[in-house]
Amino acid sequence: MSNKQAINSLLATLVLLLVTACGNNKSDENKSISSSSNVVSQMTTTTKNNEETNSTSISPTETTTESSSSKIQQRKYSFEEQKSISKEFINWASERAKIGGMAVNGAYFTHGASGRGDWYAIVPDNNYVLIQRQDPSMEISKDTYLANSIGGVVFYYSKYGTTGLSDEINDRENNPSTATGFSQVADLDKPIVKYMLADNGVVYEYSSKGSFSDGFYVTDDDGDFDYWPGEQRPFIISEDQDAQSKLQSILEKYN
Repeated sequence: MSNKQAINSLLATLVLLLVTACGNNKSDENKSISSSSNVVSQMTTTTKNNEETNSTSISPTETTTESSSSKIQQRKYSFEEQKSISKEFINWASERAKIGGMAVNGAYFTHGASGRGDWYAIVPDNNYVLIQRQDPSMEISKDTYLANSIGGVVFYYSKYGTTGLSDEINDRENNPSTATGFSQVADLDKPIVKYMLADNGVVYEYSSKGSFSDGFYVTDDDGDFDYWPGEQRPFIISEDQDAQSKLQSILEKYN
């Protein structure tokens, strides 16, 4: 082998080693922001999925409407039961968030002034989950909804470095109005992920922009679901199997 060939061979080897090292560093970096149960890496994956899903108007994007592992007998939970279920889930989620360097809060949904219509979320196969019934006298059949929301959580990267369960959103300086949402506490350049817990035993997920009402819509006073202006973007069934299993294990205590 000539000296020139030897030098070229050596250079090629060094380039290969450099590329491999960079790949390993990137892999280590990804591992460092994900928990052992994969919640953060799952969020980055499903955030991309949501961006693709949310770029279109309402259309079937999944072929299943329930987690394949869901074995919960669906029923209506009382207000106190919903509070208890949500509290247990967020306590579990807070540990996941800490490991992933994220904060978590239960303010997954609230809204300002609106009509008397139902607030709802769209889930796969053009189904609806009821979030809040404002006027029980409205003529919308209960059969219209696939499930009822029990509660939810929001995972985000805090501007202040807060991790785990956080109430910084409740600080008046960070939340001067409902319209502010998470904009004063969350790094808006990083994922903000809503988990919605439904009484069919499924955790649904949405890539949020930080608004309290992001991902949720309200019917008009006649119950028209097409009332909301613009695109209505659906939640997806979360691929976070640990979260799915946790919700179902909690609900088993009430069934």
